[in-house]
Amino acid sequence: SFERLDRQFAGSSWANNMGLALAEVYYEISEYGRAAAEIERRLPNMQGEARDRAIFLLAESYNQTRNSDGAIVNYRHFTEGDTISPYFERALYGLAWNYHHEGAWQWAADNFSMVRDSGHESLAGESAYYVGTNLRLAEDAAGSISAYQQFLSNFKGHRLADHGWYELGIVFYEERQWQSAR
Repeated sequence: SFERLDRQFAGSSWANNMGLALAEVYYEISEYGRAAAEIERRLPNMQGEARDRAIFLLAESYNQTRNSDGAIVNYRHFTEGDTISPYFERALYGLAWNYHHEGAWQWAADNFSMVRDSGHESLAGESAYYVGTNLRLAEDAAGSISAYQQFLSNFKGHRLADHGWYELGIVFYEERQWQSAR
């Protein structure tokens, strides 16, 4: 129905003030390409908090469609400047995953580290685990061991703790630290 109203009253102040409602609906029903297109169409007329929300939703939409270039550019809107933005930690997290998917393991680890260090309630533990994972992929065994140990020390009950113990054992094994691998 938002689509019909938007077409019927195209160009009106009412339609312009509808803001992100249609894009958010598209996003919620997993129509990420349509969400991105709708945001891009409305973005030039947005400002302030609504614009920030639109840019973040655009980054998330690009992330869902694996358009890393678009996602990275829009996540950086929040990570290269305004660290007090309510989107800062989530943008770092999204940026970390895009770097991970692009094979930029060290950059992914760096961004996951910043999320871990932020103490974000729902993202810090998972980010701590993925610091170790990305350092291992970057062939930094010592950094990976340290990151996994830090994760296991600080997030004992986390849902990824068993995976952390397993990965730590694998890195120890690969480094021929047999006793530690046990």
